[in-house]
Amino acid sequence: MMTTNESIPNYAFITGAGSGIGAEVAKRLDQEGYQLIISGSNRDKLQTLSDRLDKPAIIEVANLSDKQDLQRLCARVKQYDAIDIAFMNAGMVGIGDFSDRDADAIDKELDINLRSVLHLIHACVPAMKDRRRGHILATSSVGGILALPGSSVYSATKFALRGFLCSLHQELQGSGVKVSGLYPGAIDTEMLRHEAVSGGSPLNFLGEPKTVEDVADAFMKTLKTGQLEAYIPYSDSISTRFFSVIPWAISKLLPRFNRAGEKGRRKFIESRNLSIESTDS
Repeated sequence: MMTTNESIPNYAFITGAGSGIGAEVAKRLDQEGYQLIISGSNRDKLQTLSDRLDKPAIIEVANLSDKQDLQRLCARVKQYDAIDIAFMNAGMVGIGDFSDRDADAIDKELDINLRSVLHLIHACVPAMKDRRRGHILATSSVGGILALPGSSVYSATKFALRGFLCSLHQELQGSGVKVSGLYPGAIDTEMLRHEAVSGGSPLNFLGEPKTVEDVADAFMKTLKTGQLEAYIPYSDSISTRFFSVIPWAISKLLPRFNRAGEKGRRKFIESRNLSIESTDS
């Protein structure tokens, strides 16, 4: 177990903690003795998570697409001058062609996936630099390395997030503060199940999706190694990074991959007993 100072708790701040990856990572860090600050838009989910932890969490409800809510959360984060881990995990994906998206939907995705991440990290870094320790982690996606049709805004936010993390990593060299990005492929979460029944990319289902436990395992390993980029699974990163070098070739291969992915999608929907009607209601 990681050591803690009784007079100054070791805080771990997690966004998107209400379910999925965020909730699983929260459980792991709770077991390591951290005092958790968990944030999300649903108080009931956050309270349910807190009730299951060994140590009750500090709950910060916030809608990250609301500028005033985000400013309030940033101000709250600055009050905790002993945050050792800041995990930016909140995210969303809008499905459909860019020309069919409305302006509000575009802004919401930009706000949650990118703008809120930058502002919250900006709120955490000064105290970490002063203490010469800390670890900034963020959930990105292989969609931030290889862009595919139907998720243009999502890919834009994740491409930008990757660039930001790489730059921040260089800026903080020698400061004692580490920076890492997690790059999951398809993970069995509420978001992926929504994509499965709502016309998301069939390429998510070329293989069996990984679990939130797999991502949490990678998170805990990254805490120890401090590596800049962690891919889940690593095999996905090989093909993804290869095709990112020759993006013109993707459209030629998409029809074949889509056919295989559609078979995987049907299998995924059947194995989870999902239906369009029940998920969209």
